[in-house]
Amino acid sequence: MLLQPVLLVWGSSLLRHSQAASTPLIPSPPQHAVASDSDTTSARIQNIMDPDPFPEEDKSYTKYSHYPPYCSTPQEMDKRAIPPLSNDDTTVQTQLVHVTALIRHGSRTPFAGAPSYKCWNGYWESQDTGVWNCDLLTYMSPPASTKEKGKEVDEHGNLLDEEPDFLFEKRYDALLPEQTATGISGSIQTGNILNGTCQMGQLLARGYEQELSNGKHLRQAYFYDGDNTADEHAAADPRMRLWDLTKENSSVPPHDASNIGDPTKAIFQEPNLKYRADDEQRTLMSGQVLLRGLFGPELAATGDDETAVIKLHTADYNVDVLTPNEKVCPRVGELRSEAYAMVSDFAVENFTFPYKYNDGAYSKLGMGPLWLEIMSNILQIVDSTNHPTTSGMPPPKLALFSGHDTTLMPILATLGEQVWSGKEWSPYASMLQIEIHKLLDTDERYTSGYAFRLIYNGNVLTSKMDECSAVDLCDVQVLVKQVMSFASNYEDGNCAAKVQTAKESKIGEMKDVTVNLFSTPVGVTMVLLLVVVSMALGSVTTCFIIRRRLRKEYNYTDTLALADLSMS
Repeated sequence: MLLQPVLLVWGSSLLRHSQAASTPLIPSPPQHAVASDSDTTSARIQNIMDPDPFPEEDKSYTKYSHYPPYCSTPQEMDKRAIPPLSNDDTTVQTQLVHVTALIRHGSRTPFAGAPSYKCWNGYWESQDTGVWNCDLLTYMSPPASTKEKGKEVDEHGNLLDEEPDFLFEKRYDALLPEQTATGISGSIQTGNILNGTCQMGQLLARGYEQELSNGKHLRQAYFYDGDNTADEHAAADPRMRLWDLTKENSSVPPHDASNIGDPTKAIFQEPNLKYRADDEQRTLMSGQVLLRGLFGPELAATGDDETAVIKLHTADYNVDVLTPNEKVCPRVGELRSEAYAMVSDFAVENFTFPYKYNDGAYSKLGMGPLWLEIMSNILQIVDSTNHPTTSGMPPPKLALFSGHDTTLMPILATLGEQVWSGKEWSPYASMLQIEIHKLLDTDERYTSGYAFRLIYNGNVLTSKMDECSAVDLCDVQVLVKQVMSFASNYEDGNCAAKVQTAKESKIGEMKDVTVNLFSTPVGVTMVLLLVVVSMALGSVTTCFIIRRRLRKEYNYTDTLALADLSMS
């Protein structure tokens, strides 16, 4: 029997975590997405681009005087706009033809419950701090059914699916905290792990806003919309226009880039867009919200007589490769352990230490399959002769990957020593872009005919890569050379756990003990004390041995006069 997947349409969530925010609030983006018949097209477009789902007190970060960048406040998100292409080099003419964007999900609930998330004594037991309630509005469509054979087919002759005429609203409230169940051992309380209606690790209202902001950043950078595009937006520069909405067909490829995307399709449909995420609620929804901010007007303009469908590509979470997967590739776990053997304190820098240790061996092996996915799109553009498409579709103009901090940080670590220090954590809703630019004329600095630009949270990092100069763009072969040596699927040859002999194992254990001993103040003190005691014992032992030898050689006793030893 063929099982049709359900479609996660739109959703958002709101953390109610204190008495000050105890009033239930129903976020309104889903209501905007399913507009009433009385809505005009312009109103629907305005609602999608500038939704106001949350009251002002929930938009601002006002409880504390300072928030670290990790929190990604609205002010921090504003700083991450994609910068225009530099005019430092005006001698070369280029055109943007492809963008790969990797994001971290937005702000979330804890992904682990008590006792691992006890911030302080009594935290988890308090109604004010230990109960996480969310007004979760996730809509799902029922499985689509196939219309009567021969009545509705697409241009390839494939049967079309019926559009659903109703939706399901998913709520995480089946196990209420006050409900109890009686078991053999007595009365036990049932409820979700976070003690309320929140799912572990789900996207919060603030995370919704963060990813909506990311979508707007991408639109302002890559969509040209005439007077609606501000002069300071990157898309004001003709070189940066991935889509030109002022043209009758905005998907028409510029300057002989006909092998990218499909101008006969909507700009949010494949192959113009490739959307990839792992199967976690926070990553799925983060990507959805970003795409809402990016394609809002186009999605709204589809009208009430049809449903805009965006394909989402995912996989079983336990075997997916958007983060280093130690279960599938045991050698990845060994490389992490080898790196951790060099540190002792488990802090931020030490958590990220394995990503860069040993020339990024852990990150290169762990992220090899994801880099293969990324580069398969790029190589079909920059080297189509040697890397023709295998799917029957041209490569996408925009490829979106929605993942985690443990996606972005190891990806950055694989790009070279200077690109990422390893000391900064990837904040919520972080975004990395790899732009591919086609040269419109020849230039000896870009022998491949293509250049790339690397941007992370609004900062251009291209010049930090080895072999790249101080300008924004660098020959794409530098990127290919950097990552293709390890961009590969997990295979037995590189993923098998390393088999150690008994001797190697003992040596490794002794090395680990020694390294750990010298990595703490207590260990250093113990070593110094041991050295002092050893020196004292050695001195006493040496003195005793010399004294015995002198006695034997001269055959004297303690009462022998020193004068008898005179050389005169």
